[in-house]
Amino acid sequence: MYTIYKGLKPDGTWKIGCDQAYPNRVIQQQLTQYFVIEEHEDIMIASEREIELQKEHGVIVDRIPYYLSRQFGRNGARKRGDSPNNNFKNYTKEEWQVINKNKGGHLRKLTYEQVKEIKAKYTGKYGQQAELAREYGVTTKIMCNLLNNKTYIKWN
Repeated sequence: MYTIYKGLKPDGTWKIGCDQAYPNRVIQQQLTQYFVIEEHEDIMIASEREIELQKEHGVIVDRIPYYLSRQFGRNGARKRGDSPNNNFKNYTKEEWQVINKNKGGHLRKLTYEQVKEIKAKYTGKYGQQAELAREYGVTTKIMCNLLNNKTYIKWN
């Protein structure tokens, strides 16, 4: 089931989006006052309706339809069903807070201990970032940012 929702972003503007695991994406985006507009069983219909509704309601219109973002994993939207770090499980907001309590923030993929292990293992060898990313179930971008001290900085 694909859910089209509307919610208020932290900056005070409204957003209309689509998600297969509602309300997980809503929670990730920190939307408030959110509600369901429509539900569809077909991803193509949901993708078209999302864009139509965005235009009708005068909110920012997605450049890429929902079905393509799912297909290509845009902005981390690719579902990794076997990954323990999968953000697309059907958890409540309270369950997400418990799950991420020891990770130092909202929906962090790695714990303090994992970051320390990764930094200790990393030698700078060619291809090692991708290898570590696969080992810890994160994207190569997350691993690159971590090792270049762009994220997880306070954990050094």
